[in-house]
Amino acid sequence: MRCLCSGSGVASSVLSRRRRRRANDAEERGQRDHAERKLKKDDATRRRTAVLVSSKSRNDHESTSDFDVYIEDTDHYAVVYYANYFRFCARAFENMLLEMRNDDATTLTTREDLGEERGEFYDDDDEFGAWWCDHIEEAKYVSPAILGDRIRVESIVIAENISDDEREKSWVVKHLIRKMGGDDDDDDDDATTVSFTCQSRYRSRRGGRKSSNWDRESSDSASSSGSGGSSRSRSETDRRRATNIRFFASELNHRSVWHVDVLRWFERNRTDLIGGPKALESLKSEDECVVVVSSISNVTIFTDVIEDMIVQSSRGAHPSSLLSFSSVRFLRRDVQCEFDQRVVGLADAPNDDLRVVASGKITCTVLKRENMRPRKSPRALKERLLIA
Repeated sequence: MRCLCSGSGVASSVLSRRRRRRANDAEERGQRDHAERKLKKDDATRRRTAVLVSSKSRNDHESTSDFDVYIEDTDHYAVVYYANYFRFCARAFENMLLEMRNDDATTLTTREDLGEERGEFYDDDDEFGAWWCDHIEEAKYVSPAILGDRIRVESIVIAENISDDEREKSWVVKHLIRKMGGDDDDDDDDATTVSFTCQSRYRSRRGGRKSSNWDRESSDSASSSGSGGSSRSRSETDRRRATNIRFFASELNHRSVWHVDVLRWFERNRTDLIGGPKALESLKSEDECVVVVSSISNVTIFTDVIEDMIVQSSRGAHPSSLLSFSSVRFLRRDVQCEFDQRVVGLADAPNDDLRVVASGKITCTVLKRENMRPRKSPRALKERLLIA
Protein backbone atom coordinates (compact mmCIF):
# COMPACT_ATOMS: atom_id res chain seq x y z
CA MET A 1 0.00 0.00 0.00
CA ARG A 2 2.84 2.34 0.79
CA CYS A 3 4.40 1.81 -2.66
CA LEU A 4 1.07 2.26 -4.40
CA CYS A 5 0.49 5.52 -2.59
CA SER A 6 3.98 6.63 -3.44
CA GLY A 7 3.43 5.82 -7.11
CA SER A 8 0.14 7.68 -7.08
CA GLY A 9 1.86 10.72 -5.56
CA VAL A 10 4.53 10.67 -8.26
CA ALA A 11 1.89 10.44 -10.98
CA SER A 12 -0.01 13.31 -9.42
CA SER A 13 3.16 15.39 -9.27
CA VAL A 14 3.90 14.67 -12.94
CA LEU A 15 0.37 15.66 -13.95
CA SER A 16 0.64 18.85 -11.92
CA ARG A 17 3.91 19.78 -13.60
CA ARG A 18 2.34 19.11 -17.01
CA ARG A 19 -0.63 21.31 -16.20
CA ARG A 20 1.67 24.12 -15.06
CA ARG A 21 3.74 23.72 -18.19
CA ARG A 22 0.65 23.84 -20.41
CA ALA A 23 -0.58 26.89 -18.51
CA ASN A 24 2.77 28.62 -18.92
CA ASP A 25 2.84 27.71 -22.60
CA ALA A 26 -0.68 29.11 -23.06
CA GLU A 27 0.29 32.31 -21.27
CA GLU A 28 3.38 32.70 -23.45
CA ARG A 29 1.29 32.11 -26.59
CA GLY A 30 -1.19 34.70 -25.40
CA GLN A 31 1.58 37.22 -24.82
CA ARG A 32 3.06 36.51 -28.25
CA ASP A 33 -0.36 36.84 -29.90
CA HIS A 34 -0.98 40.13 -28.07
CA ALA A 35 2.41 41.44 -29.15
CA GLU A 36 1.74 40.40 -32.76
CA ARG A 37 -1.69 42.05 -32.74
CA LYS A 38 -0.20 45.25 -31.32
CA LEU A 39 2.54 45.16 -33.96
CA LYS A 40 -0.03 44.69 -36.73
CA LYS A 41 -2.13 47.55 -35.35
CA ASP A 42 0.93 49.82 -35.20
CA ASP A 43 1.87 48.81 -38.74
CA ALA A 44 -1.66 49.61 -39.94
CA THR A 45 -1.48 53.03 -38.27
CA ARG A 46 1.89 53.70 -39.88
CA ARG A 47 0.51 52.66 -43.28
CA ARG A 48 -2.50 54.97 -42.89
CA THR A 49 -0.24 57.90 -42.17
CA ALA A 50 2.67 56.91 -44.43
CA VAL A 51 1.29 59.11 -47.18
CA LEU A 52 2.78 62.06 -45.32
CA VAL A 53 6.18 60.53 -46.02
CA SER A 54 5.73 58.43 -49.14
CA SER A 55 4.12 61.27 -51.09
CA LYS A 56 7.11 63.56 -50.58
CA SER A 57 8.80 64.98 -53.64
CA ARG A 58 11.65 67.37 -54.12
CA ASN A 59 9.23 70.30 -54.48
CA ASP A 60 7.08 69.49 -51.45
CA HIS A 61 7.16 71.87 -48.48
CA GLU A 62 7.27 70.31 -45.02
CA SER A 63 6.82 71.82 -41.61
CA THR A 64 6.51 70.67 -38.01
CA SER A 65 4.85 72.72 -35.26
CA ASP A 66 4.32 71.88 -31.59
CA PHE A 67 1.43 73.13 -29.45
CA ASP A 68 0.01 72.62 -25.96
CA VAL A 69 -3.65 71.75 -25.40
CA TYR A 70 -5.32 74.36 -23.18
CA ILE A 71 -8.82 74.59 -21.71
CA GLU A 72 -9.87 76.84 -24.60
CA ASP A 73 -9.23 73.93 -26.99
CA THR A 74 -11.36 71.33 -25.19
CA ASP A 75 -15.01 70.41 -24.72
CA HIS A 76 -17.12 69.22 -21.79
CA TYR A 77 -15.22 65.90 -21.68
CA ALA A 78 -11.77 67.62 -21.49
CA VAL A 79 -10.86 66.32 -24.96
CA VAL A 80 -10.05 68.58 -27.89
CA TYR A 81 -13.28 69.80 -29.53
CA TYR A 82 -13.56 68.24 -32.97
CA ALA A 83 -13.42 71.55 -34.87
CA ASN A 84 -10.42 72.80 -32.92
CA TYR A 85 -8.06 70.29 -34.52
CA PHE A 86 -8.35 72.51 -37.59
CA ARG A 87 -7.22 75.49 -35.51
CA PHE A 88 -3.97 73.67 -34.79
CA CYS A 89 -3.66 72.80 -38.49
CA ALA A 90 -4.26 76.43 -39.50
CA ARG A 91 -1.57 77.61 -37.08
CA ALA A 92 0.80 75.02 -38.52
CA PHE A 93 0.01 76.17 -42.07
CA GLU A 94 0.67 79.79 -41.13
CA ASN A 95 3.96 78.73 -39.60
CA MET A 96 4.77 76.86 -42.83
CA LEU A 97 4.10 79.99 -44.91
CA LEU A 98 6.46 81.97 -42.70
CA GLU A 99 9.13 79.28 -43.10
CA MET A 100 8.65 79.27 -46.87
CA ARG A 101 9.00 83.04 -46.93
CA ASN A 102 12.16 82.92 -44.81
CA ASP A 103 13.64 80.16 -46.97
CA ASP A 104 13.08 82.25 -50.08
CA ALA A 105 14.52 85.34 -48.41
CA THR A 106 17.84 83.55 -47.94
CA THR A 107 18.33 83.23 -51.72
CA LEU A 108 16.37 86.21 -53.10
CA THR A 109 17.29 89.79 -52.39
CA THR A 110 14.16 91.80 -53.13
CA ARG A 111 10.44 91.46 -52.52
CA GLU A 112 9.91 91.74 -56.29
CA ASP A 113 12.22 88.78 -56.84
CA LEU A 114 10.38 86.90 -54.13
CA GLY A 115 7.03 87.41 -55.87
CA GLU A 116 8.35 86.52 -59.32
CA GLU A 117 10.20 83.43 -58.17
CA ARG A 118 7.52 81.83 -55.99
CA GLY A 119 4.31 83.61 -56.90
CA GLU A 120 3.81 84.45 -53.25
CA PHE A 121 1.73 87.48 -52.37
CA TYR A 122 4.27 89.65 -50.61
CA ASP A 123 3.48 93.01 -52.25
CA ASP A 124 3.64 96.01 -49.98
CA ASP A 125 -0.06 96.66 -50.58
CA ASP A 126 -1.02 93.17 -49.42
CA GLU A 127 -1.01 91.73 -45.93
CA PHE A 128 1.05 88.59 -45.64
CA GLY A 129 -1.10 85.82 -44.28
CA ALA A 130 -4.32 86.87 -46.08
CA TRP A 131 -5.34 83.27 -46.71
CA TRP A 132 -8.25 80.99 -45.84
CA CYS A 133 -9.40 77.36 -46.02
CA ASP A 134 -12.28 76.72 -48.41
CA HIS A 135 -12.28 72.92 -48.64
CA ILE A 136 -11.68 69.95 -46.33
CA GLU A 137 -11.24 66.87 -48.50
CA GLU A 138 -11.20 64.43 -45.61
CA ALA A 139 -10.37 64.13 -41.95
CA LYS A 140 -10.11 61.19 -39.56
CA TYR A 141 -10.15 61.22 -35.78
CA VAL A 142 -7.89 58.41 -34.55
CA SER A 143 -7.21 59.01 -30.85
CA PRO A 144 -8.41 62.03 -28.84
CA ALA A 145 -5.97 64.62 -27.55
CA ILE A 146 -6.85 65.77 -24.04
CA LEU A 147 -6.27 68.75 -21.80
CA GLY A 148 -2.58 69.08 -20.97
CA ASP A 149 -1.31 67.08 -23.95
CA ARG A 150 1.52 68.36 -26.10
CA ILE A 151 0.82 67.78 -29.77
CA ARG A 152 2.91 67.94 -32.91
CA VAL A 153 1.43 68.95 -36.28
CA GLU A 154 3.29 67.58 -39.30
CA SER A 155 2.31 69.32 -42.55
CA ILE A 156 3.21 68.66 -46.17
CA VAL A 157 2.13 70.66 -49.22
CA ILE A 158 1.20 68.08 -51.85
CA ALA A 159 -0.05 70.50 -54.53
CA GLU A 160 0.29 74.20 -55.40
CA ASN A 161 -1.63 76.08 -58.06
CA ILE A 162 -1.54 79.66 -59.36
CA SER A 163 -4.45 81.23 -61.27
CA ASP A 164 -4.00 82.38 -64.88
CA ASP A 165 -3.94 86.04 -63.84
CA GLU A 166 -1.37 85.18 -61.13
CA ARG A 167 -3.50 86.87 -58.48
CA GLU A 168 -4.56 83.73 -56.64
CA LYS A 169 -2.74 80.78 -55.23
CA SER A 170 -3.92 77.57 -53.59
CA TRP A 171 -2.18 74.91 -51.52
CA VAL A 172 -3.40 71.38 -50.84
CA VAL A 173 -1.92 70.34 -47.51
CA LYS A 174 -1.89 67.09 -45.58
CA HIS A 175 -1.75 67.48 -41.81
CA LEU A 176 -1.02 64.80 -39.23
CA ILE A 177 -1.34 65.50 -35.50
CA ARG A 178 0.58 63.37 -33.02
CA LYS A 179 0.28 63.30 -29.24
CA MET A 180 3.77 63.52 -27.78
CA GLY A 181 4.42 60.83 -25.22
CA GLY A 182 7.93 61.74 -24.06
CA ASP A 183 9.78 64.85 -23.02
CA ASP A 184 9.53 68.04 -25.03
CA ASP A 185 12.91 67.32 -26.61
CA ASP A 186 12.11 63.71 -27.45
CA ASP A 187 11.86 63.35 -31.21
CA ASP A 188 11.41 59.58 -31.18
CA ASP A 189 8.29 58.70 -33.19
CA ASP A 190 7.80 55.59 -31.00
CA ALA A 191 6.92 57.97 -28.15
CA THR A 192 3.97 59.43 -30.07
CA THR A 193 0.41 58.44 -30.92
CA VAL A 194 -1.41 59.54 -34.06
CA SER A 195 -4.43 61.61 -33.04
CA PHE A 196 -5.81 63.20 -36.22
CA THR A 197 -5.21 63.38 -39.98
CA CYS A 198 -6.72 65.64 -42.62
CA GLN A 199 -6.28 67.05 -46.12
CA SER A 200 -7.35 70.66 -46.68
CA ARG A 201 -7.10 73.32 -49.37
CA TYR A 202 -5.97 76.84 -48.53
CA ARG A 203 -6.17 79.91 -50.78
CA SER A 204 -4.76 83.40 -50.97
CA ARG A 205 -5.72 86.29 -53.24
CA ARG A 206 -4.11 89.65 -53.85
CA GLY A 207 -6.44 92.48 -52.96
CA GLY A 208 -8.51 90.42 -50.55
CA ARG A 209 -10.89 87.50 -50.57
CA LYS A 210 -13.76 88.92 -52.64
CA SER A 211 -15.23 86.40 -55.08
CA SER A 212 -13.04 85.25 -57.95
CA ASN A 213 -13.38 82.99 -60.95
CA TRP A 214 -12.14 80.14 -58.80
CA ASP A 215 -14.88 80.77 -56.24
CA ARG A 216 -17.49 80.94 -58.99
CA GLU A 217 -16.30 77.71 -60.58
CA SER A 218 -16.44 75.93 -57.23
CA SER A 219 -19.86 77.40 -56.51
CA ASP A 220 -21.27 76.48 -59.91
CA SER A 221 -19.90 72.97 -59.69
CA ALA A 222 -21.38 72.47 -56.23
CA SER A 223 -24.70 73.95 -57.34
CA SER A 224 -24.99 71.51 -60.20
CA SER A 225 -24.48 68.63 -57.78
CA GLY A 226 -26.88 70.08 -55.21
CA SER A 227 -24.16 71.02 -52.73
CA GLY A 228 -23.64 74.74 -52.97
CA GLY A 229 -24.21 78.12 -54.61
CA SER A 230 -27.81 79.30 -54.61
CA SER A 231 -30.89 77.24 -53.83
CA ARG A 232 -34.60 77.92 -53.81
CA SER A 233 -36.67 77.39 -50.68
CA ARG A 234 -36.09 74.17 -48.78
CA SER A 235 -38.77 71.58 -48.07
CA GLU A 236 -40.92 71.78 -44.97
CA THR A 237 -39.04 68.77 -43.57
CA ASP A 238 -35.77 70.66 -43.84
CA ARG A 239 -37.37 73.68 -42.19
CA ARG A 240 -38.61 71.64 -39.23
CA ARG A 241 -35.25 69.94 -38.78
CA ALA A 242 -33.21 73.13 -39.25
CA THR A 243 -31.36 75.02 -36.54
CA ASN A 244 -31.76 78.78 -36.80
CA ILE A 245 -28.48 80.54 -36.03
CA ARG A 246 -28.29 84.28 -35.56
CA PHE A 247 -25.31 85.54 -37.53
CA PHE A 248 -23.01 87.84 -35.55
CA ALA A 249 -19.95 89.05 -37.42
CA SER A 250 -18.27 89.70 -34.07
CA GLU A 251 -18.65 86.00 -33.22
CA LEU A 252 -16.64 84.88 -36.25
CA ASN A 253 -13.07 83.75 -35.90
CA HIS A 254 -10.32 85.30 -37.98
CA ARG A 255 -11.03 84.66 -41.66
CA SER A 256 -8.23 82.09 -41.86
CA VAL A 257 -10.32 79.75 -39.68
CA TRP A 258 -13.84 80.40 -40.91
CA HIS A 259 -13.98 76.67 -41.60
CA VAL A 260 -13.90 76.18 -37.82
CA ASP A 261 -17.02 78.35 -37.53
CA VAL A 262 -18.73 76.26 -40.22
CA LEU A 263 -18.01 73.06 -38.25
CA ARG A 264 -19.50 74.71 -35.15
CA TRP A 265 -22.67 75.50 -37.10
CA PHE A 266 -22.82 71.90 -38.29
CA GLU A 267 -22.51 70.67 -34.71
CA ARG A 268 -25.40 72.81 -33.46
CA ASN A 269 -27.81 71.14 -35.85
CA ARG A 270 -26.57 67.64 -35.03
CA THR A 271 -27.09 68.36 -31.34
CA ASP A 272 -30.60 69.70 -31.97
CA LEU A 273 -31.53 66.62 -34.02
CA ILE A 274 -30.43 64.39 -31.14
CA GLY A 275 -32.66 66.42 -28.83
CA GLY A 276 -30.46 69.25 -27.60
CA PRO A 277 -27.61 69.51 -25.06
CA LYS A 278 -29.68 67.86 -22.31
CA ALA A 279 -30.35 64.87 -24.57
CA LEU A 280 -26.60 64.36 -24.91
CA GLU A 281 -26.30 64.21 -21.13
CA SER A 282 -29.24 61.78 -21.05
CA LEU A 283 -27.49 59.50 -23.54
CA LYS A 284 -24.43 59.53 -21.33
CA SER A 285 -26.20 58.93 -18.00
CA GLU A 286 -29.15 56.71 -19.00
CA ASP A 287 -28.01 54.89 -22.14
CA GLU A 288 -24.35 54.76 -21.09
CA CYS A 289 -23.09 55.97 -24.46
CA VAL A 290 -21.56 58.99 -26.17
CA VAL A 291 -21.68 60.14 -29.79
CA VAL A 292 -18.36 61.34 -31.21
CA VAL A 293 -17.21 62.59 -34.61
CA SER A 294 -15.04 59.97 -36.29
CA SER A 295 -14.54 61.37 -39.82
CA ILE A 296 -15.28 64.34 -42.10
CA SER A 297 -15.44 64.40 -45.89
CA ASN A 298 -15.97 66.88 -48.70
CA VAL A 299 -16.63 70.02 -46.68
CA THR A 300 -16.83 73.09 -48.94
CA ILE A 301 -17.01 76.64 -47.57
CA PHE A 302 -18.34 79.42 -49.84
CA THR A 303 -16.33 82.23 -48.34
CA ASP A 304 -17.72 84.88 -50.69
CA VAL A 305 -21.20 84.27 -49.21
CA ILE A 306 -19.84 84.73 -45.67
CA GLU A 307 -18.14 87.94 -46.77
CA ASP A 308 -21.40 89.25 -48.27
CA MET A 309 -23.19 88.49 -45.01
CA ILE A 310 -20.56 90.41 -43.04
CA VAL A 311 -21.08 93.41 -45.32
CA GLN A 312 -24.87 93.18 -44.89
CA SER A 313 -24.48 92.89 -41.13
CA SER A 314 -22.21 95.95 -40.98
CA ARG A 315 -24.76 97.98 -42.95
CA GLY A 316 -27.62 96.85 -40.77
CA ALA A 317 -29.74 96.27 -43.87
CA HIS A 318 -31.04 92.85 -42.80
CA PRO A 319 -31.02 90.87 -39.56
CA SER A 320 -28.64 88.18 -40.80
CA SER A 321 -29.40 84.58 -39.93
CA LEU A 322 -28.35 81.09 -40.92
CA LEU A 323 -30.14 77.78 -41.23
CA SER A 324 -28.18 74.63 -40.45
CA PHE A 325 -29.80 71.33 -41.38
CA SER A 326 -28.94 67.70 -42.12
CA SER A 327 -30.12 64.46 -43.63
CA VAL A 328 -29.13 61.35 -41.70
CA ARG A 329 -28.47 57.69 -42.47
CA PHE A 330 -27.11 54.90 -40.29
CA LEU A 331 -24.10 52.76 -41.21
CA ARG A 332 -22.30 49.65 -39.96
CA ARG A 333 -25.34 48.04 -38.33
CA ASP A 334 -26.35 51.27 -36.62
CA VAL A 335 -22.95 51.83 -35.00
CA GLN A 336 -22.33 54.95 -37.10
CA CYS A 337 -24.57 57.73 -38.36
CA GLU A 338 -23.67 59.94 -41.33
CA PHE A 339 -24.91 63.53 -41.44
CA ASP A 340 -25.11 65.20 -44.86
CA GLN A 341 -25.06 68.79 -43.67
CA ARG A 342 -25.59 72.28 -45.07
CA VAL A 343 -25.60 75.81 -43.77
CA VAL A 344 -27.53 78.41 -45.76
CA GLY A 345 -27.69 82.16 -45.34
CA LEU A 346 -30.78 84.35 -45.32
CA ALA A 347 -29.08 87.75 -45.15
CA ASP A 348 -30.01 89.07 -48.59
CA ALA A 349 -32.38 86.41 -49.82
CA PRO A 350 -35.55 87.91 -51.30
CA ASN A 351 -38.41 85.57 -52.12
CA ASP A 352 -37.05 82.94 -49.73
CA ASP A 353 -33.93 82.40 -51.85
CA LEU A 354 -31.23 80.63 -49.88
CA ARG A 355 -27.50 80.95 -50.45
CA VAL A 356 -25.43 77.96 -49.42
CA VAL A 357 -22.66 78.93 -47.01
CA ALA A 358 -21.18 75.45 -46.58
CA SER A 359 -21.87 71.77 -47.14
CA GLY A 360 -20.22 68.51 -46.16
CA LYS A 361 -20.55 65.09 -44.56
CA ILE A 362 -19.84 64.30 -40.91
CA THR A 363 -19.74 60.70 -39.67
CA CYS A 364 -20.32 60.03 -35.97
CA THR A 365 -19.75 56.83 -34.01
CA VAL A 366 -21.69 55.68 -30.96
CA LEU A 367 -19.39 54.50 -28.15
CA LYS A 368 -19.92 52.76 -24.83
CA ARG A 369 -19.30 55.19 -22.02
CA GLU A 370 -17.37 52.74 -19.83
CA ASN A 371 -14.71 51.60 -22.33
CA MET A 372 -15.23 53.90 -25.35
CA ARG A 373 -15.76 50.95 -27.68
CA PRO A 374 -18.28 51.08 -30.58
CA ARG A 375 -21.82 49.97 -29.83
CA LYS A 376 -25.18 49.91 -31.57
CA SER A 377 -27.18 53.14 -31.42
CA PRO A 378 -29.92 53.19 -28.78
CA ARG A 379 -33.38 52.83 -30.29
CA ALA A 380 -34.50 56.22 -28.99
CA LEU A 381 -31.52 57.95 -30.63
CA LYS A 382 -32.22 56.31 -33.96
CA GLU A 383 -35.88 57.25 -33.83
CA ARG A 384 -35.08 60.90 -33.07
CA LEU A 385 -32.56 61.17 -35.90
CA LEU A 386 -34.76 59.48 -38.50
CA ILE A 387 -38.01 61.23 -37.58
CA ALA A 388 -39.84 62.53 -40.66
